[in-house]
Amino acid sequence: MIDLVIFDFDGVVVDSELVSNGLLAQVATELGHPMTALEGVAYFGGSTLSQQVEKFNKLAGSYMPKNFGRELHERTLGALSAVKPIEGLGEFLDWLGTKPRCIGSTSALDRIEHCLKATGLTPRFGGNIFSVAMVKRNKPAPDIFLHAAAQMGVAPARVLVIEDSPHGVQAGLAAGMTVVGIAAASHLGSEHMQRLHDAGAHVVVDSYRSLQKILDERSRNRTERVAADDFRAGRPG
Repeated sequence: MIDLVIFDFDGVVVDSELVSNGLLAQVATELGHPMTALEGVAYFGGSTLSQQVEKFNKLAGSYMPKNFGRELHERTLGALSAVKPIEGLGEFLDWLGTKPRCIGSTSALDRIEHCLKATGLTPRFGGNIFSVAMVKRNKPAPDIFLHAAAQMGVAPARVLVIEDSPHGVQAGLAAGMTVVGIAAASHLGSEHMQRLHDAGAHVVVDSYRSLQKILDERSRNRTERVAADDFRAGRPG
């Protein structure tokens, strides 16, 4: 039984990777290191702001100006004002009904809140937002997921994690949770599903519609098994 669903954020709740990492690629190009949006995803994807600044330091071969990180963050937020939800997310949240859910992400808290507001998704998560800034270690360490589950009052074994990155999948597994790998964001192709599978995801899907179908089938099968067990035990249906 699942008592809590933890959603990663970028690429799982909002289709933001091409937008945010495309902006970072633009900055890299401005600094004399030409980079496409997809190359930006490969180079910067899954990194925190401090890690992004370090990557720019390496590209430049020297330390960036003191205010570079703040300006980079502000430019990224500006670009993310046009971000869209992952296709099918709204219907999936409707299907979950009142099932508790939260966000557990490597992104900064203000970035998550900015994107939720831009997409109109703020009410769908009820303020249950947990950022890696709240814990000691980034993914693939399990810290953010364990922290989120503890704050929500749910044991790890009863948590479902939805992730789009191999590191995120590994973090969920290390936390002792059931992990779904989803490759529904616009920057991901079918080959990414194999990466999520190789990382150990219990289930890998390419859309929320597919995930809902799988969970529906498993719920029905479980109900049928319980009914059969009750019948064999002589318990009334």
